[in-house]
Amino acid sequence: MPNRSPSLTLALLPLLLPLLLAACGGAPPPGEGSGPDGATDGATSPNGTADAAPAPASDGGTVTAPGSANASGGSGGGDLSACPSCRVHVPQGYNPAVPIRLVVSLHGDEGRDFGLDSATGGVIGLWQTAADAAGYLLFAPACPAALGCDGAFSDWLAADGYDPSPAALGWLDGQVAELETRYNIDRSREYLTGYSGGAYWLGAYAPARASRYAAVAFIAGGMPAYNAFHGCAACKIPGYFLGGDGDYRTGGQMSDTANAFKGCGQEIHLELVTGADHEATIASLGTGNAAKILTWFDDRALSCP
Repeated sequence: MPNRSPSLTLALLPLLLPLLLAACGGAPPPGEGSGPDGATDGATSPNGTADAAPAPASDGGTVTAPGSANASGGSGGGDLSACPSCRVHVPQGYNPAVPIRLVVSLHGDEGRDFGLDSATGGVIGLWQTAADAAGYLLFAPACPAALGCDGAFSDWLAADGYDPSPAALGWLDGQVAELETRYNIDRSREYLTGYSGGAYWLGAYAPARASRYAAVAFIAGGMPAYNAFHGCAACKIPGYFLGGDGDYRTGGQMSDTANAFKGCGQEIHLELVTGADHEATIASLGTGNAAKILTWFDDRALSCP
């Protein structure tokens, strides 16, 4: 994650640390989750391929999601050929007849240093247990080299002057739109998450797309880029902020973003991982914090427009 911030960054939220709620007990072992894909059910691979079609749910095992009127109606799954290194993880029990919730999770800057396949595989490894348990379709997009990304979302945001171009914003729009044609997704329950450099980029993307996504979670990072250039978005997107008390980004980049959300009247939830540095905060997703975030998402459907 970069140690940079634009001159337009908003003032630090002075009371962030005292307000951080529900400190998570002990930090897990460090690690940014950039290792190989930990999928064990054959439902995940690079390029968004569902390697084996999941079996239809039996009675009582259906993945349910309210809001069927908002269903995308997609079917068939398949390869997101326009998104190299992207991964899709389909939970056991997915029934195409029932709209499913979607969580889009951005990797950190390890994509620059260790490769995009490793980065998106790490995302799946951190999130898949929680996504399976809660019945979420999990999408891990890879920062697009074709649009100038070097594998680090933070570098891509900086190269765009912290105000992403329509093409950059439209890239993720297009990937999610294609997912909606391949899976039956509840459009009122699409959510964003990102850690480290991914959270950095979401500071620009999430408010710009607040009319599409029901909520966003920033993990070990953030940047109030949208608000610095455009002020408050017309729609208010709730924000979940997970930071470690041993990570300087918690009192800097992440708190700046929480301050921007709060200043625009948006709901925020602040969670502190005690004794955790940057890597340990990210690793905590795999030891309970991913499940906490998805539980928080469960209570928040799209409210705008």
